[in-house]
Amino acid sequence: MALTEQKEKEFASRAKQMEALYRQRDELARIQESTTETEEAKRDAAANRMKVDKLLKQLEEERDELKRALEEQKSEFERLRTQMDKERAEIERKAKEDVNYVRKQAELEKWAREFSEAINEYRLFKEKAVKFAITKWKRQLQRRRLEENLITLIPKILEANAMSEKLNRNIVFQPKIITSAPEVSGLSPLQELQDLHKVILVVQSTNAVTNNTTLWSYEKFMTRLFLIRDMYHSIVEFGQTLNITNDNDPFWDPVTDQLIGKAYVYLAPLCHNVCADLWVPIIDFHAKKCGELKIDIYPCSPYGEPIDVDVVYNLEKLRGKRLDFAIRIVGARGIPTKYSSNTFVKYKFW
Repeated sequence: MALTEQKEKEFASRAKQMEALYRQRDELARIQESTTETEEAKRDAAANRMKVDKLLKQLEEERDELKRALEEQKSEFERLRTQMDKERAEIERKAKEDVNYVRKQAELEKWAREFSEAINEYRLFKEKAVKFAITKWKRQLQRRRLEENLITLIPKILEANAMSEKLNRNIVFQPKIITSAPEVSGLSPLQELQDLHKVILVVQSTNAVTNNTTLWSYEKFMTRLFLIRDMYHSIVEFGQTLNITNDNDPFWDPVTDQLIGKAYVYLAPLCHNVCADLWVPIIDFHAKKCGELKIDIYPCSPYGEPIDVDVVYNLEKLRGKRLDFAIRIVGARGIPTKYSSNTFVKYKFW
């Protein structure tokens, strides 16, 4: 049974997670009991150990719930199979005794099909329910981690902004929460949003003079903060004169490409040999419209030359035949001003 195998895989995954958490808890206990660690490290280890214990308890409860659901499902499948075998045997016995055996056989096959469809619907429903529960748990865990990182990050951003102002660097830092999805081919936009997107915490670095912005990861900002502190202590507290270049400047970051948003173009008109002239909305990582792309789609020759073709109403006429088409990006409008220079488009098919 596909669903049972999936649940067994989930058991194995839960076991691996719990094993890793047990090792982490033992390591934290060792740090807490160690005589060589600082008191601050011991307190941090104790706090982290409490979090790990809480997460372990939650995973154990979910494991027990999955085990119970799996046993119930196996019992239900076994009951349904036994019932089906009994009813099938009874129908076959009566059908052989009946002069209308063919009609009875047809009824039996119809009942078997309906039963199979019901079983499939039940299996799909259970799979969706389990997937929904796991996704909900992952999002709750992700949100808790995000909140913890945000609480830690805000005081450090205030510190970095204060040092930037004292050093007259005109750089302003602020936290940003964005959604991110890996570049996986073969997935529809809906699948990207449902299965792959995740919320991440980043730090936006803005030059108050040029208004250029860059996004730093949480880890990159923490690394740069240590370097900013060293520069601050050297210049402000010790009065040293530093030779600052781009290579050793913790505030500087090279200008990199930034994703404005994504625009999804559907090629359904080509199924009927119909040209399409579209304004497609551009959606940013806040799921808000940040502009539009002008797209032209039209059938063409194998060499890319536009051709005149008749509209096709019966799609069977195009089955198995070659179809050449061209996609032309005409322009864009409504893009934020700060992204309106050196703008370019990348594309992929799914």
